[in-house]
Amino acid sequence: MKLVQLIAFVVLLSAVSLAQSKNFNRTVDFAAGGDLRVNTDVGTVKITSWDRNQVEVIARIEGRENNNVSADYMRRAVEATEIELIGGGSRLTVKANYDDVPYDSSWGGKNRVIPRIEWEIRAPRRANIDLDTDRSEAEVRGFEGRHSLKTDRTPLRVEDMSGDIRLNIDRGNQTRLNGIRGSLQIEADRTDLTFERLQLMGDSKVQMDRGKLEMRMAGSQGLNLSMNKERRNSFQSDFPITTSSFSDDKIEGAINGGGPRLTLHTDRTQVYLKNN
Repeated sequence: MKLVQLIAFVVLLSAVSLAQSKNFNRTVDFAAGGDLRVNTDVGTVKITSWDRNQVEVIARIEGRENNNVSADYMRRAVEATEIELIGGGSRLTVKANYDDVPYDSSWGGKNRVIPRIEWEIRAPRRANIDLDTDRSEAEVRGFEGRHSLKTDRTPLRVEDMSGDIRLNIDRGNQTRLNGIRGSLQIEADRTDLTFERLQLMGDSKVQMDRGKLEMRMAGSQGLNLSMNKERRNSFQSDFPITTSSFSDDKIEGAINGGGPRLTLHTDRTQVYLKNN
């Protein structure tokens, strides 16, 4: 009898565990050069390019280990989370909808724990990527267009991207970008930001507070540099700078005869311009 009870308990436990996850898989038509917006919170997201005029979305929704809520609550939270694909053609939004995730009554109805989502998304190489993510790990690779990447408490990896790229990063830990070609608009706070094989082809601006900025470029890269001089900053360059203007709080100069303007406005930041 005890053996039967034990087997029943194990089966029940396995059923509860399995119920704490579900999968989503859908592919929709999408025009090359269109706008793809991805909005997610808690988990991982990987967006990569392919040669089809389609967007494929694969998502795994999983319950999170949390001592504040029960396994049954987490099962209901997974069931209540929905994946939404809004629009199509040349404009598509991919997002998680947590509206129906319940609040846990044992904590006065004020505690809600959303599930973790692991995303894999593929889209045409020519696409404008707009990513907004919080408390995740993010990777974006292989796109041409206008891109806006906004992250909070999220390590970000970007590779083989070209065009106008806007980064808004808060507490990004070790964020790395490799093979970037185009112009940059960056706002970063409490982040270590590293560029490998960076090619600046348009005017760019970096505003950064509390972190480290390392920009590795080809030795032939031409720039017009404009940067502030704060006592709490440090600056090192592998490139000789021909100074055209010098004051107590600002330096203007040219690298390799000049080129796109790179404006650096930083506070409590270590800045390195390095030769690849």
